[in-house]
Amino acid sequence: MGEEPKPSRRGGSLGYAIFRVAARLTGLRGAYGLLYFVCIHYLLFDREAVGLASAYVKRRFPKAGRIKRALIMYRLFISLGKQLIDRTACMSGSVEFDVNHVGLDEFLSLIDGADGGLILLVSHVGNWQVAMTRLVDVKRDVYVLMRPEENPGVIESLHINEGYGNVKILAVTPDHSTVIQIMDLLSKGNIVAIMGDRRYGADGCNVKFLGDEARFPYGAFSIAAGVRCPLVLLLSFKEGAYSYAADFTHVFHPRYEKGREKKEQIREWVQAYARALEEKLEKYPLQWFMFRDLWKDAAISRDAERPST
Repeated sequence: MGEEPKPSRRGGSLGYAIFRVAARLTGLRGAYGLLYFVCIHYLLFDREAVGLASAYVKRRFPKAGRIKRALIMYRLFISLGKQLIDRTACMSGSVEFDVNHVGLDEFLSLIDGADGGLILLVSHVGNWQVAMTRLVDVKRDVYVLMRPEENPGVIESLHINEGYGNVKILAVTPDHSTVIQIMDLLSKGNIVAIMGDRRYGADGCNVKFLGDEARFPYGAFSIAAGVRCPLVLLLSFKEGAYSYAADFTHVFHPRYEKGREKKEQIREWVQAYARALEEKLEKYPLQWFMFRDLWKDAAISRDAERPST
């Protein structure tokens, strides 16, 4: 499929600085208030963001008319803005959020009982950075696989290319060396966090998601099966101005069964992940910030696989 196009740069140092000052002077709610004006601009003038968001909105809200879909996208942009502000506040240490970690004790027991490492599958839902703050207490290093951010405003304000404590950043590379690094880190008992809903140029498979076929990456499951390590899905969602919920209860133990196609087994694991994500979006419909048309990707892949006549 090739490398994904680089996302457009949105937000500058001045914009993020204004939100930081507002949060310091008026608290989170004051900073949130600015979003209602800023997001009108994105809704009216950022056609790329609106187009990509609509791919999700029209499937999650199939009965919504044009005006209602626009209002939903406006609320989605505001929801994203709030969680970017939260991330800044969390990373700076200026705000401590109350996070209800469901299944955390079982997750920590799984880590303690594992001889090797573990894959933590995260997604563009809620605020996984806030949910992962408890992992600084884990007696293992946590490597977060990320595409390097190139927007100076985002780098300066969100510290998105930086780790903290035992949480480190592992940059995505265009070749296969990243996979080798991940397998090496897992063999040494580390935790590696991988994004489960965006491919960043990697291969994927088509599964059912919100009533249609969407294309998701399968690399995390393939690696977990290859090194025979557990894979835990982390789903986090904002519940209040200062509160989040983090779900660690979905645990996979991918193992290839003899006599079955590997691709079919991988597809089953990815489908289970997509189903868990879909179930959460029933409760938190405005907290999936995946600005990419995964359904269009699936259609393109189907066309590419059709034999030419």
